[in-house]
Amino acid sequence: HNPLRGRLTRNLIYSTKPVYDTNKVKSGALEATALINVKYD
Repeated sequence: HNPLRGRLTRNLIYSTKPVYDTNKVKSGALEATALINVKYD
């Protein structure tokens, strides 16, 4: 489990998506973080 990696992933996703897509971004970030956490745990 690497919280920093997840945080960087979320920041990257947030910074590359339009503001109106925030809900999708949050879902995508959670999914990406979950996948990363499982893969690198």
